[in-house]
Amino acid sequence: MKRNHLELFFEKNCPVCEEVLQTLHLFARHHGLEFHTYDRDRESKAFRERRVFICPATFLNGCLVFYGTVSTEVLQTKLTTF
Repeated sequence: MKRNHLELFFEKNCPVCEEVLQTLHLFARHHGLEFHTYDRDRESKAFRERRVFICPATFLNGCLVFYGTVSTEVLQTKLTTF
């Protein structure tokens, strides 16, 4: 069985990105999800490959689920559908 995974594309010095990072980190830990982050300055190739132009961008199992702030309630629901 494949493990669910979250990915966050973010920029440094972005207050919304920092808030989403903390929220997703806790959510992933609580739900036993893999969690990977991509910093625009250090991993610009990943941004281009995934066509991410707006930060923060949250992906669940490779599918874009949020631009900007996240809703843990919606994310919880999406865990059952992805």
